[in-house]
Amino acid sequence: MEPHPAFFITGDTHSGKTTALRSVISKLPGYPDRLKGWTTPARFERNDHTGYDLEFIGRNRSLPFCRQQATKGWVHHGRFWFNPGALQEGYRMLGSASPDTTSLIVIDEIGPFDLKGRLWGPFLKNLEKYEEIYLLLVVRTVLLEKVCKHWYISPVKIWNPAQEPEKETRFLETLKSCIRAK
Repeated sequence: MEPHPAFFITGDTHSGKTTALRSVISKLPGYPDRLKGWTTPARFERNDHTGYDLEFIGRNRSLPFCRQQATKGWVHHGRFWFNPGALQEGYRMLGSASPDTTSLIVIDEIGPFDLKGRLWGPFLKNLEKYEEIYLLLVVRTVLLEKVCKHWYISPVKIWNPAQEPEKETRFLETLKSCIRAK
């Protein structure tokens, strides 16, 4: 089995990875129906970081994803409480991906809980079902190597927007050429 091809946007916590991902997605205007996934912008209340939302690509829809404050019925992992409804919606979207309908699966962000088999980890464990679909993953720099080894993923291109903002164009060109070839 060949490693799964993926594009990575990487950097430190709160370094602009999601902003960079949104920029890349906005420059893929011909592809919105062939992208499955989401961005996870940070949520702030009175300048305090309170959690993240899931913004579904091309769906003009978002759901609360996780919050630092305990929320009844949500699942507790570390310092966050996760919305099971948002997880279910994310899995529904990922499960509907097929080579006939999807060129790129976008997940913002893969982190320590995923590596422990939680959140999006079970999806990544079954990548062989999606072998013809490229991935665009947001991953902290310190976890990149672990993520690649854990799920047998081969980086096509890695971009750290905080350290190399000038490389966005090249990253985008390579991404477009790969998903266009599908």
